[in-house]
Amino acid sequence: MAHWTAERWAASSGIAFGIVLIVSNFLAGTPPPYNASSHTIVSFLDDHHRPLLVGSILGGTLIVLFLWCIASFAGMYREAGQNRLATIMYGAVVATVTLGAVGDAIGIAATQLRTTIDPSAVQTLYGVSFFFYLKLMWPLAALALATALATHRSKVLPRVVHGAQPCRRRAVRPGRALAQDARLLQPDWRDAHDRHRRPRCVGGHLERALHAEARRRPRAAARCTVALTNLPLWAVSGARPQTRPLGA
Repeated sequence: MAHWTAERWAASSGIAFGIVLIVSNFLAGTPPPYNASSHTIVSFLDDHHRPLLVGSILGGTLIVLFLWCIASFAGMYREAGQNRLATIMYGAVVATVTLGAVGDAIGIAATQLRTTIDPSAVQTLYGVSFFFYLKLMWPLAALALATALATHRSKVLPRVVHGAQPCRRRAVRPGRALAQDARLLQPDWRDAHDRHRRPRCVGGHLERALHAEARRRPRAAARCTVALTNLPLWAVSGARPQTRPLGA
């Protein structure tokens, strides 16, 4: 657990959010519609009182997990330069959590006060909680739209998916590979844990390209040095590499 990165914690919170959401939705079974009679609603609250309380507690857990996961997700796009869209994502998260928390609070209030207030009041509280949940689709739609635009502009997710195996798609070309692979060696992420795969794969490819360039132009090789022993480590951590003359 001590070696877990912030990205791993964010991914784990997203998985936990999905599991808790499914469990909480199936605890009390199928609720009656918002326009059901007061007798039907009160009977449902009486028969499923304990599962509804447990679901309300899990709802608080969902708020924490959702905030942790989506805030970290939006921070990834902020680091990729999509500051405005990341701000929209933050706002959509806050609006979603607010609507969900208010709807859950009204619903659990109807559950707890079903025996002390008039059944018509319970029916009113139950129906109002449903309308708060219906409003959740709008901030979630804003979140999905901002995510799609940020992904299209920054190309963050395609780099994660396809950037781990650049060596299988690229052939070594002595003339052009030197400049192209030197640009590929520049990491796409500020966090070393996010970029460790790509430089490690490109390092050997760049080394072969540099040796090919040295064989083609031996005079220039005498003035060049390259990290051959720990190039991947240098690309990730920024440490000073061990160097030797190119082509030696």
